[in-house]
Amino acid sequence: MLQLSPDELRQKYFNSIAPSYARLTGNTTRHNFVAALEQSDLGITSKSVVLDNASGPGTATSALIPWCERRSLKPKIVLTDFTPGMIQEFDEIRSQHLQSELWQSTEAKVANALDLSASFREGHFTHVVDSFSVSTVGTKDQQQQSLREAYRVLSPGGLAVYLNWKRFPMSEMIDAAQADIKGEEWAREHRVPVNGAEFIQEGYLAQMMAGDGWDSSKIQTAQTSYLVQEGDDWDGLFEFLQVSPPSMIARRGFTAEEAAQWPEAIKRAMRKEKEVYGGVYTEAWIVLARK
Repeated sequence: MLQLSPDELRQKYFNSIAPSYARLTGNTTRHNFVAALEQSDLGITSKSVVLDNASGPGTATSALIPWCERRSLKPKIVLTDFTPGMIQEFDEIRSQHLQSELWQSTEAKVANALDLSASFREGHFTHVVDSFSVSTVGTKDQQQQSLREAYRVLSPGGLAVYLNWKRFPMSEMIDAAQADIKGEEWAREHRVPVNGAEFIQEGYLAQMMAGDGWDSSKIQTAQTSYLVQEGDDWDGLFEFLQVSPPSMIARRGFTAEEAAQWPEAIKRAMRKEKEVYGGVYTEAWIVLARK
């Protein structure tokens, strides 16, 4: 049997979740980007050329377009993702906005954030947006390459906008469900590693960027938050905690009887989160870097 590479496995996974990506994230990535737009002056005008890089199904774009329309702005927006399923899902979403000039003028293409040279020249964009993607592109070398490539396609004086998690408590709720079913000691010994956990640290992404060509004096970090309460977003996160790779890894070694207890254990973990925070509380770092 042909064994897939890590990049191929990631692409296969993201292809599989593309139609339900927004739901499975509880729309948290979109809402945190909405908050970033409202609280940070990104300098987007009708003359701007914006890249939504490693875009998923156009998560940042779906927030940016209505924000622009309310201000009568008509920037050029291009989105890219290396997963064909994500671009197909964006096309499906766009087909629901046939009366919107900005939706219809947005260009979407399959492209790898590590190498955009086949599609875009140096300095092509006034803005590059990366919404919760840089930590998922692979190894640290690949993450650094994606930062260098974003720098290359950004025009002098242009702005890069990166969002990454400060708090996304899915792993904590998975840990709690493990402990609920198997006990604290077992849960400690079988804790699921968090992908990109280092990015949660304050200043980590800014320091990485400063080491890859960006001027540290032109990098600013802020933060935003979003609370998921009841409704579709809550249900989507519950579903994520059933079907995501971390949740499946967390159940390795479970008996069939123990595995059957997982949904109720997750419900209890989510209720505890709500008791403390009023819902599932997410926080994001916003890193703004000027070229």
